[in-house]
Amino acid sequence: MGVVNNKHKTKIKYLSLIITAITIISSLYIISNSDANATNSYSINNISVNATESNITFTGNVGSDFNGHLIYNNINSSAWGPENNISKLYLSYNSSYLFIGIQEIISDNGLLVALSNDTGSNDGTNNMTNLNTWARSIIFSSTINEFSAVWFNGNDNTQISGNNSYIVTSKVSDSNISPFATQIKSIWDLNSSNDSVEIAIPLSDVYANDSGIKTIGIAALVIGGSSSWVGTAVPYNQNGPYSKGSTYFMVNNEIKVNNIKYFPRASNENPYYGNIIFTGNVSNDFAGHLIYYNFNASKWGGTNNISDLYFAYNSTNLFFGFREDILGNSLFLALSNNTGSIFGTYNFTMMNVWSRNITFVNPVNYFSAVYFSGSGQPQGNNSYIINSNLNESNTSPQAVPIKSEWDFNSANMTAELSIPLNQILSTGVTSLNLSMATL
Repeated sequence: MGVVNNKHKTKIKYLSLIITAITIISSLYIISNSDANATNSYSINNISVNATESNITFTGNVGSDFNGHLIYNNINSSAWGPENNISKLYLSYNSSYLFIGIQEIISDNGLLVALSNDTGSNDGTNNMTNLNTWARSIIFSSTINEFSAVWFNGNDNTQISGNNSYIVTSKVSDSNISPFATQIKSIWDLNSSNDSVEIAIPLSDVYANDSGIKTIGIAALVIGGSSSWVGTAVPYNQNGPYSKGSTYFMVNNEIKVNNIKYFPRASNENPYYGNIIFTGNVSNDFAGHLIYYNFNASKWGGTNNISDLYFAYNSTNLFFGFREDILGNSLFLALSNNTGSIFGTYNFTMMNVWSRNITFVNPVNYFSAVYFSGSGQPQGNNSYIINSNLNESNTSPQAVPIKSEWDFNSANMTAELSIPLNQILSTGVTSLNLSMATL
């Protein structure tokens, strides 16, 4: 009888262990994706970080451009080896753009960056299998609202094609039937030698009509040409499975980036307001900000002319863009700030730098200039403030350099210039007079 009791007690203990295990498992947050014919359930373990705001300028060096904005450092090996891996993911933003930076090496595969917003939109997808573009057998625990993708057909980030960003415009309920994505504006800088990808996406496309203190989810994947082939991902801890093309790849973890402040300006605000990113393509960088188109031929011929002048500003900088074709001469921009300052000049004849026999009706307070050699190479590019009194215009006007940033692109025949507002204006509302010339 005692033996029977002992056996009975043993059975009770075994049953108790099973019940306890079931209780623990059921207390986890589980997502089951039956629509994707998946047989497993997936737990979510998102990483959470806070965003840091900055005006990012793309130079092709992602580590330098995004210094201080690293959100994920991947120390894991890729299933496809070091030639197909993502090592670092960066993110920042300003009042107009979401900036994404990726340190990676990809060979004969693609890069997919998936974004989920917190707008509560009914548009998006959890499944890319039947998507109208970049279709892959990849499913997501979070609804994907936007994504960016690029293909590298050669080794080590070479033979680049198809780089674009998209917004999913179909309803979430259609995500396993016929999801649809539409291309949106985005700015890319792809630098093979520095193993970097930099992307800027307008926040107006990310958040639509929403505003406030926002959160965005992000995951980046190295993808194959079809099906569920994925070599690695950031974050790395995904249910996957990696490097298996006969199933679905499950992205169940993403990085939640919090504290993104998005308060779009009203339609009645100044139309010149904008955050400009220099890429060397002035018409694209300054889209919507052309203020003067020059129909006139230059007296020096077609190779010494300025055709377009662009202007924009944000809370920290003035931005100027020029489409020009100048050889062996100089580009000159004069600014009057209309503040009634006693400093400035009407006459550049005796100026201590860039002296020319040029006079102005309105006083010039600041100017920028650059010389282009006979081969078109820029030299001596700088910006200046005139710190002498107006009554000295005809005798000894003086100018000293101020901070400015320039971007030149000889292939596109463009020059782009940014000057900090605190170098030009005090607080308040004012106007600027601009004039440009080839000297």
